[in-house]
Amino acid sequence: MKKIFIVLTFLVSVSVFSKTNSPIDDKYIDEYSLSKDQVVYLNSMISRLNFSDKQNDQLIPIFLDIFQKRQSIMKKNGVDIKSRSSGERIGMKQLRSIKKEMDKLNKQTMKQLEKVLSKEQLNEFKKFQEEQRDEMRNRLRN
Repeated sequence: MKKIFIVLTFLVSVSVFSKTNSPIDDKYIDEYSLSKDQVVYLNSMISRLNFSDKQNDQLIPIFLDIFQKRQSIMKKNGVDIKSRSSGERIGMKQLRSIKKEMDKLNKQTMKQLEKVLSKEQLNEFKKFQEEQRDEMRNRLRN
């Protein structure tokens, strides 16, 4: 649980993809202060779900907005992601508050995605998310 912040920042741990052929360029990275994990997550998802160019144009701003909202939720609840590597623990009250707000944001996100993704892509996105959760749970347990 000492790295729970990772779980709450959209479960962003996957194998690293090359920045070549990446729809996430330096402009987005600088403008939205994206972490390496967030860039890897987005590129992995885009590659796996095979977004069309039109979908990329629609979805990238959605995901960038979501990342910012997640960071805001963490900050509002007193979690400094940069200091998390020091091993500080998050209290149960903080976790509950964060989870409640993240769940609400996740529901809003799914509504947005349902408008842009095909049913197959939406199902694959859900699988992708579950795999990310499972991977993070395993990391936290070890």
